[in-house]
Amino acid sequence: MPQQPIDSLLEWGCGAGTLALLLACLTGRATGTDFNPRAIHLARWNVAVNGIANLEFRCGDGFASVAREQFECIVSQPPYHP
Repeated sequence: MPQQPIDSLLEWGCGAGTLALLLACLTGRATGTDFNPRAIHLARWNVAVNGIANLEFRCGDGFASVAREQFECIVSQPPYHP
């Protein structure tokens, strides 16, 4: 958890965007990425419902959708399978 405001945040493998939604208030610009179009659709719905203006979600594999961009903080809560 960032202890002070940050300029930019990336949630990698965001799913429904939980971490990005929680941390958007601490950053100037937040971005979430996932390879699953359905997850991105749900994440965008969450942004709209919560009225968060500084957060966007992109669909892509790995870091492809944010190539050539830099982020001050990268977070992830990847799924796990037993």
